[in-house]
Amino acid sequence: MLYVYQLFLQNIFKSIKHMKAALFLLASIACTFSTLAQKNDGKVVLTKGQKIIIKTSSTQDADMGMGMEMKNFSSSQNNLVVLDADDTSYSISNTLTGLKISMDMMGQATSYDSDKKEDSASEIGKSIPNLNIPDTVTMNKYSRAVYARKKAEPVSTEDSNPLENMFEAFNNNKETTVSEAFFLIPKGKKVGDKWSDSSSTKDTRSYQEYVLQSIDNGIATILENSKIENNTQTEIQGMQVTVSMSAKSTIEIKVDSKTGLVNKRETKTDLAGNLEMMGQSVPVTGKGTMTTTYEH
Repeated sequence: MLYVYQLFLQNIFKSIKHMKAALFLLASIACTFSTLAQKNDGKVVLTKGQKIIIKTSSTQDADMGMGMEMKNFSSSQNNLVVLDADDTSYSISNTLTGLKISMDMMGQATSYDSDKKEDSASEIGKSIPNLNIPDTVTMNKYSRAVYARKKAEPVSTEDSNPLENMFEAFNNNKETTVSEAFFLIPKGKKVGDKWSDSSSTKDTRSYQEYVLQSIDNGIATILENSKIENNTQTEIQGMQVTVSMSAKSTIEIKVDSKTGLVNKRETKTDLAGNLEMMGQSVPVTGKGTMTTTYEH
């Protein structure tokens, strides 16, 4: 789901005055719209030195009000390497090695391709600090919970690149890139069984329901239906900002039932929300699809 929100929010910035601070807020909120670590009784089975290549492609259609419609496509590649392991966790290196974005908004086309050297000098290119730079996280074998080293939050100035904070915020969501490469089926579940998970914080409520649809030669097919709602009120640079977002997703997951390694994820998402700021209310609605494959 990450790329759906990433590109929606990038274009919201272009539509409203003083949106730089609000963009960083929205980017941070969008990071909460991610698959949460599920509870289970099994464990992920990996070996030191094991490599996983993650390839993701997504398309989105969005309507952000005031006659602003957007269509876009994005693709990326991440390389994971298992660096070490102990009794309860794995140390995993995660490197973003490629990113492509093409977008059409109100007849204006924008694109970025990390394979093109000239694109590194573009506004988007300057805003991606982690390309080809490995980062290490720790993942619990039993819960899939991923922990990254704490970094200082970026400081925004009026003269800074307005996209920099957004990409930095989404970079902080690298934990999701790693955790979604794995899925654990609770022990004792058989074909046709359902289970659910939910969580809530002061600002966010989420609910996921899972169905074990089939198991063929050790590869299980899981259908996940999720709903995540977020409502946040805060003050940024003297402005009162209210953000309300709701996301509904249907996700089909193909996973090795013995090791917990995911082979493929296919996601369909509907997004609806509002940003209220300076007496203005801006609606955000959209649909997105995302396909992620994992090469082991």
